Amino acid sequence: MALPPFFCGIDLGTTNSTVSIIRTERRRDEPMDNLETRPIHQYDEDFHFDINSKVLPSCIYFDLDNNRVYTGKYAKKMYASGDRPMQTIRSVKTRIGGESLVEIPKIGNPAEVEYFDMVQCSALLIKTIRESLQKQFNQDVEEAFITVPAAFNTDERQATINAAFLSGFKKVGILDEPTAALLYYINGGEGDLSDDFMSDEGEYKLVYDIGGGTLDVSIAKVSEDDEGDVEIDIAARSPRMDLGGDDFDQYLAAYFLSEFEKSRESIEERSKEDQCRIIARIVSQAENYKIEMNKAIKQRLGDPKKLKRLKKYVNFEIINNMYIQDIVITKKISDEIFSGLVNGKILKPVEKSLKDSKLDKSQISEVLITGGMSNFYAVEEALRRFFGSNIRLIQIDSVTSVSKGAAIHHYNNYYEKLRKIKLKDRMADDIFIKVGNEFKMFIQRTTKPDTNGIFKYTIPEDGFADLSVFLYSGTENKPEDFKVLDGKFVPLNRRYKKSETIDIKWTLNKNKIISIEIAELGKKLTIQKNQYYTPDEIGENFIQKLKIN
Repeated sequence: MALPPFFCGIDLGTTNSTVSIIRTERRRDEPMDNLETRPIHQYDEDFHFDINSKVLPSCIYFDLDNNRVYTGKYAKKMYASGDRPMQTIRSVKTRIGGESLVEIPKIGNPAEVEYFDMVQCSALLIKTIRESLQKQFNQDVEEAFITVPAAFNTDERQATINAAFLSGFKKVGILDEPTAALLYYINGGEGDLSDDFMSDEGEYKLVYDIGGGTLDVSIAKVSEDDEGDVEIDIAARSPRMDLGGDDFDQYLAAYFLSEFEKSRESIEERSKEDQCRIIARIVSQAENYKIEMNKAIKQRLGDPKKLKRLKKYVNFEIINNMYIQDIVITKKISDEIFSGLVNGKILKPVEKSLKDSKLDKSQISEVLITGGMSNFYAVEEALRRFFGSNIRLIQIDSVTSVSKGAAIHHYNNYYEKLRKIKLKDRMADDIFIKVGNEFKMFIQRTTKPDTNGIFKYTIPEDGFADLSVFLYSGTENKPEDFKVLDGKFVPLNRRYKKSETIDIKWTLNKNKIISIEIAELGKKLTIQKNQYYTPDEIGENFIQKLKIN
């Protein structure tokens, strides 16, 4: 097969995105020696073109008056300033795959608007990355593996692939973020692996991946086969949980706002634009103070007296010479602000994964921590309290490990020089189908990717002429918690009697995307609203008219 110019992995993050590559010129070159995270070209906060930054803030600023889009640092600054609240967007990733649209008015004529879905917004971020690589190497870049949360459903995975196609990629694979981090670790990404990384019988590793907007927990049994390759049997994956750095920012921002409104009118009395401006400024300042406070706390963790004396004073303008002033944050206050997240949420996926795998926490040999929020003091403290001192907590590079793991995976699809993963994967949620008024198990979450099967649909009533094929994701048959996937009504070629059956063939591919075929109709049925774009649809999409950075 033809080789790409290099092997590319993209971590499309809620808060920040990175890209890593392996570029070898000769077969004998060591891939890990040639694994690197590459710069992503963007304008910085002062509107200087930055060709050195290896992190792209996942923010977008639309200047539709000039058919221009800015991504990264400058877009983040515009969001934080609150000066263009209707033209800036962030945290796209947690909304992809759904019906979410953003309305973007022109600056000079607010009555003239364009609408963008989350696939288009994600495509703008991916296109920024792709164009940066092409400028650096003067080569067309057509292949990549893009990482997603392990709990992303079929619609969200398909939407991510569509965003990559829309950005110009021609061949795209999907890799779960915890798997990417583990692959980087296994290949010595954090230095030489210890001799006791794996016992002869295999060991259970827990990967705790908390980023800007999602929290993933995976438990894997890791062992080594006779060929020296790593066998990973996923024992459990946590269900979808939209929780990450954004939530901590919002909790702190809510505290700032409540303190402000004690002596001022509620922001609800203000215009929609003013409210957007105030919220953007408070949330952005909350992120900054969260980072500063975390750094200060971690510097003092070994000294209880210094930690007790720690105080951070909060001062900033929120709008029109109105200020938040002299709010004091201490370690105790910080703990209280975040207690709803720390005590109520961030350990739930750990407990659920242990329950699903039928393991006790004492059976976990290592906890690998990664993601943008993984080095936050409250996360580390909660994990250490839960697991105790006998289990190793290993911090994997929170910025680049996921994109590096994806680049390694891309390389492994062509060569076998690196330590390979033989992955026995599974989904995070069960897939259900609605038959009449009941939900029936369609695909169990323990099903391995690259598998197919048949569901026998039992006709619920006489005269049945339209087959309702609507899928839902969830666990433990709790319909109130199910997430609706896409679906459609399919006309049948005759009227069916009650209790007759129709075979629905399903396929779960390597990217964990579901496709369906109904034997009676003799053709494949695409139910995803985010089906693959045609070349014409890609070329005619509005984002192709926009210059990025």
